[in-house]
This record gives sequence, C-alpha cells and structure tokens, in this order.
Amino acid sequence: MTGPSPIDDKRLRFDNFGDNDLFSKKPRLPAMGWNSWNAFGSGNTEELTKAMILKIKELGLDELGYTYVVLDDGCYRPGRVNGTPSG
Repeated sequence: MTGPSPIDDKRLRFDNFGDNDLFSKKPRLPAMGWNSWNAFGSGNTEELTKAMILKIKELGLDELGYTYVVLDDGCYRPGRVNGTPSG
C-alpha cells in the first residue's frame, strides 16, 4: 500500500499559505439565504415570505451576505398534479 502523493506545487503547501497570492484573496462566503421549507414546511404563503424578507432586511442580514430567498411550495405533496396544486 502506498502513501499519499507528494505535493509538488510549493504554493499549495500548508507551510507556504502566507507567502503567495493564491490564498490572499478576500474570503468568500458560501451561498447564504433563507429557505421557506426550514421554517414553514409546505405551509408557506406569500404573506409569510414577504414578512421573512422584510425581517432579513430589518436585521441587516442582506448586508452580511444573505442574498437568496428559496421558496418551497411543497411540489412533492401528493395533492399536486403535474407539479401544480390541485384543488
């Protein structure tokens, strides 16, 4: 059994992270946002979504990198036909 391959590119070595511009760029955040499913399951409404968006702005989360609002309308619920609510 062989060990891991050696790191030949010196720029990628842990002991060299501070000595090159590969890692000196501004840190990037992961995609950040709010997902209606986490709060309301498939019971989300337009009114609730608007309230959550206003709260994100009120708390200043949009200034901290929260840029997404994901709406989950319960597309896998059994009462749906071809992806749209029935009834």
